[in-house]
Amino acid sequence: MELGLGEMILIGIVLVVFFGPKKLPEIGGSIGKAIRDFRKTLSDTTSDLRDHIETTEHPAVNEGARALPPSSEPSKAEEPEHVESAKSLPGVTSDRSS
Repeated sequence: MELGLGEMILIGIVLVVFFGPKKLPEIGGSIGKAIRDFRKTLSDTTSDLRDHIETTEHPAVNEGARALPPSSEPSKAEEPEHVESAKSLPGVTSDRSS
């Protein structure tokens, strides 16, 4: 929604009639200060939230913990307990040539 020149002139006339010409600069300054404060608070909150997300997503990296070396074979401890291997299921063969 954009305001054209005619709408802005009408709003200006209504403001002058309603508040008077002496109060308009004071009101404009108050509105500008409120917008600046809002933007600063929003920026601070956003940066605090990003910092919090980064520290909770990567706690090992942020605490200086060293990464485990990659292994060529997955260990039994890495396999979830609820997953059964194909060898232990009845009727399942490991032959994939078909």
